[in-house]
Amino acid sequence: MIRMVVGAAAASERQYVLIVALVTAAVGCGDPSSSPRSPAATAPSSAEAASTLPSATQSAAPIRWQSLPSPTPEEYARIVAACMNYAPAPEMIVLTQGGYEGDRLRLEPPNPNYRIPDGGGTTAFAPPEWEALNPTSPMSGIHRAGWYGSLIFMHARKTPDKRELLAVVTWPHYSGSYGLRVTLVELDRNDPRKRREVTTFAVPRGALLAADDPQPGLGVVQRLRFFAGQPDPKDESAWTIRYTVAADRNAKALPGLIQMKLTGEPELAKHNWPTRHPGKVPMQISVQRPDGTVWTN
Repeated sequence: MIRMVVGAAAASERQYVLIVALVTAAVGCGDPSSSPRSPAATAPSSAEAASTLPSATQSAAPIRWQSLPSPTPEEYARIVAACMNYAPAPEMIVLTQGGYEGDRLRLEPPNPNYRIPDGGGTTAFAPPEWEALNPTSPMSGIHRAGWYGSLIFMHARKTPDKRELLAVVTWPHYSGSYGLRVTLVELDRNDPRKRREVTTFAVPRGALLAADDPQPGLGVVQRLRFFAGQPDPKDESAWTIRYTVAADRNAKALPGLIQMKLTGEPELAKHNWPTRHPGKVPMQISVQRPDGTVWTN
């Protein structure tokens, strides 16, 4: 039993070291002029990082998130900076429900950052910056997309009171949660223990579709594709997300646009992994659907 636990801990250790090394090498990879398919942008070379392996005399209890190695202050500051300034190219596809398109993104050329997070037909991009901020043990069973889901947008945004927060939009993959989730995170660049956040479901799947879907995922088969969300350069509290959706398997994909803006102070709470804090997130949301209608929250 001890040998198995030590082996699992070592695997977790190696995973975290690789993620930190990737982020260290990729802090500048968000340059919009960079190609999202470029190996330098999505699969940076790894670097060595020193760490201490758990002792074989430790308890044989299951490995939890808290037992993963902690980054040094310098590493953590780099991780936070990389997340706050994350800026992939606007045309980069970050999630697709098209099978052939997903195969192309993952395999032509091979790109380990594109993954199948739900075990099905979805392919999504997993930024090393976001994974380094939220390390997950391989033993957790949720490492494919983490606790939050696949990342659609991430960048620093400000509330009307000028509080700088990390705004994150994700697409969860577990049953009954289809739609876009918004998470706001307050980060201290010097101390990960001071992290506070709040999360809420912001846009239901049905609001994005090109046709009515009375049974989401069952009634009408519609393929969604999301492009990397972009911060509004003229409004430090706003951002946009472009997407397309095909009304059925053989239909042409039509464009849609999601606009989000912080309008008040969120109900932040201490980050208590893996518990997420659902709460109030004052926002203005508008979805320009492919059929010409507009959905607002």
